[in-house]
Amino acid sequence: MAYERIVSINLCTDQLLYLLEDPSHIKSVSFLGADNNYSWLGDKLKRFPTNNGTVEEVIPFHPDLVLAGTYSDSHVIHLLRTLGYHVELVDIPQDINHIEDSIASVGKLLGKQHQANTIIADMRRRRHIAMTKVAGKPKPLAVILAPDGYTHGEYSMNGELLEMAGYRNLASEYGIHGNGNLNLEQLVMAQPDYIIIEDASPNHNSLSQRLLQHPVLQQGLHQAKHIFVHPNLWTCGGPSIIDALEILVEAHP
Repeated sequence: MAYERIVSINLCTDQLLYLLEDPSHIKSVSFLGADNNYSWLGDKLKRFPTNNGTVEEVIPFHPDLVLAGTYSDSHVIHLLRTLGYHVELVDIPQDINHIEDSIASVGKLLGKQHQANTIIADMRRRRHIAMTKVAGKPKPLAVILAPDGYTHGEYSMNGELLEMAGYRNLASEYGIHGNGNLNLEQLVMAQPDYIIIEDASPNHNSLSQRLLQHPVLQQGLHQAKHIFVHPNLWTCGGPSIIDALEILVEAHP
C-alpha cells in the first residue's frame, strides 16, 4: 500500500522516512528531526512542518500513516488509534545488526524495498572496508564520555561500534553492560588512550555538562587523544552509524 500523507513523531523514524519516502508524501516530522544537535539530517528535515508528538498536532495533517518509535508516548498512540488513525511502531535498534532489520521493515511498510536494500548494501560495503583497515592491529583503550560521566559499555550499540572500529572499550572493562556512568577517579586510574566526547546539548552550564570541562580531563589525562564524533551520527540506529564508524577508524593509530 502506498501512503500519501505521512507524519512521523519520532526522531529515528523521521530519518528513515526521509531516506525511503517521496518527500511530497511527508507532511510532518518531529521537532528533534529538524534539529542538527540531534539529527544528522536536520538541515534536510527543516523543510517540513514539525511536531512535538501530540495528538493535536498530528490530526490537522489528516495522515494516512503515523510513524512512531517504541518509546513514543503510549497515550498518544492509543488515542490516535482510537480516533481511527493508522499508527505503526518502529523498533529502535539496540545493536548494529538490527539496524538493517529496522530499515528493511520500514522499507516494506512503505513499499520501498528497493530503496531499503540499496541503503543496506551500501552500509555493508562501507562497514567491510572500515573493519578491514583495523583488522589485526593493536587495540588502544578508549572511552565514550557524555555529561555526568555517562558512557556506553558492552551490549550497547555505541560500545559495539567502538570495538568494531578496533578499540578496547573502557566501560566494558569496568563491567558496564548497556549504558552507565564512570567517575573521574576511574578515568584517571585507567588512563585511556582516546576519549570520545559525546555531547549534543548547546547548553554547557549544568553540573553534568561541566564534568566534560573538568581540569582532570586535561591535566590527569593529558596524554589521551580526543576524537570528535557528533552525537547526531549515532543517536539513532541508521546509515549514519557507518559515518561514526569511519570517523573512529580514521582516528585509529
